[in-house]
Amino acid sequence: MLKRAYEKTKYELCILAFLLVQFFIFRPTADGMPLWQLLTYLGDYSHGFMPRAFLGEIISWFSDTVSLGMLHTLSSVICILLSIVAALLGGLVIRKAENKVAVTAFVTIMVTSPIF
Repeated sequence: MLKRAYEKTKYELCILAFLLVQFFIFRPTADGMPLWQLLTYLGDYSHGFMPRAFLGEIISWFSDTVSLGMLHTLSSVICILLSIVAALLGGLVIRKAENKVAVTAFVTIMVTSPIF
C-alpha cells in the first residue's frame, strides 16, 4: 500500500523534500530577519490595493498589533504552503509530460535555481 502511494506521489515528494530542506537550512531566525523585509509585511489593503500587502492583511484580521514572532511564524507557514503548491505543480507537470527526462531536467533546474 505504501509502495503504491509512493509511486503515485514520488515526484511531488522528491520536490517537496528538497524545498523543505532548503527552507529549514536557509530560513532566518525571528530576530535575524532584516527590518526592510519585515516592513513589507506591515501594509494592508485598508488604503487600497498595493503589492506585498497580503500577509499584512491576514495579520490585520486577527490582531491590531504586530510582533516579530507573529511575522516570522506567518511568513514561515506561507513559505511552506508555497513549497507544497510548487511540489504539486512540478509533480503534475512531470507526470503529464511526454518527454519525462527533459521535463524533469527543466523542473530540477527551476527548483534548484536561487531565484525560485
